[in-house]
Amino acid sequence: MRFPALVRALGRALLLYLCVLTLTFTLLRLAPGDAATFLVPPGASASDAARMRSELGLDRSTAVQYARWLRESLGGQFGTSFVAHRAVRAVIGDALPISVALGGLSLLLSFVVGTGAGLLQAARRGSRTDAALTVASVVVVASPAYWLGLGAIACFTYLASSWDLPMMMRLPAIGMSTPGATLHGTARLMDFARHAILPVSLLAAIGAGGVARYVRTGALDAMGADWMRTARAKGATEWRVFGHHLAGNLRAPLLTLFALAL
Repeated sequence: MRFPALVRALGRALLLYLCVLTLTFTLLRLAPGDAATFLVPPGASASDAARMRSELGLDRSTAVQYARWLRESLGGQFGTSFVAHRAVRAVIGDALPISVALGGLSLLLSFVVGTGAGLLQAARRGSRTDAALTVASVVVVASPAYWLGLGAIACFTYLASSWDLPMMMRLPAIGMSTPGATLHGTARLMDFARHAILPVSLLAAIGAGGVARYVRTGALDAMGADWMRTARAKGATEWRVFGHHLAGNLRAPLLTLFALAL
């Protein structure tokens, strides 16, 4: 990406961020009540509510509140969580590493599986394998993610426990570590992997469905190109045609799709 295009992209991202901040601020001010009403205990006097509004800065003008909102948001100061009673940045920081790990693993797995499935569909166009993978990808992409999540939890957590299946098939539905367990080294890594199997597999399946359809379409379009016929005419095997020539031709659009997914 050239530098001017990068600057324009960053400018659009900053403008979008400012629009989201402004819209959020406006909607919060249009909602009935305010944060002070939520925080003061039931039966609190009017003076207690006024003191709480003063501590939160809600007694200042809208312009001053908006300027403070922008300044603190752009500076990464998101205030204190009313539920966790901790700094919002600390709450996000605790969950961010796990979210990045799950998202990164599922993204990589979705592209690996999706690319392989798409190439297999193109190589066996019109076969039962192609039909089965097409139906599976359409169902996964079209189904709401929470339906798939609930179904996976029901199968691999509750039913697996009810039917007394092997431990490796009983996948935890919540958390990323066994509660109360003190594990170190390889045991801790294996415990994390066991907890990550269900969310990573589900997220990867959803992403792989879209990637497979994209790769299948691109591969079928390329199969009729002159360079494909030339490769076959020179005696290249089908595995080399698909694994080297066709996969290499799809590398650039797949990298673009991967960058957009990030």
